[in-house]
Amino acid sequence: MEKEKKGAACLSVLIVCLSLGLQYADLVAASERLGEHLVYQDVSDEAQIRHMPRLSTTVYDEDTGIHISQADSDVTIIDEVRYENLVPKREYTLRGVLIDRDTKKVKTDSKGNDIAVQAEFIPAKAEGSVELGLRFDGSGYAGETLAVYEELLCNGKRIAGHESSEDPEKAIYFPKITTVVSNQKTREKSISAYHLKALEPGNILRILLCIYVFLFMICGRKLVRLELRDR
Repeated sequence: MEKEKKGAACLSVLIVCLSLGLQYADLVAASERLGEHLVYQDVSDEAQIRHMPRLSTTVYDEDTGIHISQADSDVTIIDEVRYENLVPKREYTLRGVLIDRDTKKVKTDSKGNDIAVQAEFIPAKAEGSVELGLRFDGSGYAGETLAVYEELLCNGKRIAGHESSEDPEKAIYFPKITTVVSNQKTREKSISAYHLKALEPGNILRILLCIYVFLFMICGRKLVRLELRDR
């Protein structure tokens, strides 16, 4: 009869799962074998847990506090990133990059570098938030709508991202206004036609009201005098 050998055996189990729909969840690998063998099902063992983080964001202009920015030479966009289900006291890297919402292309500066920012942080809790600030020259962005893509890394590996350009909370609008002025000879009045581009839905009426007030302040008195003369 062969002498029984004592030793250690290691069983590697590969768990393959579809990650869609599993964000913000903890997956636990539990081992079980019936009979004389050991059963190990400690769901509190950190080595058994696979964390699935989730990101959500709100982007706004530092000066206006909303999703509308002025296309000038000094623009600062604040990206407030909220995270869930991280491992506390572990170091993470959060990166944000500016993109054109329509073309999905990364915006670059005058030197051809990506307009991007990153921050390292160590969360005290599993849930929290981090702010990223992107400062750039936006003087050529009138009429465009931009967004910010984010990705979260741990030990240099990507573990989460938020790259939905259709999310309204990620958009930054750079309005563009041009005018065409014509003269009506019959009433001697000037009529201005305004072309508005890249306006955030819900703020169009506010901008139209500002234009109306502006025109009234400049042309109001002249138009009143013309009306009196016509009579």
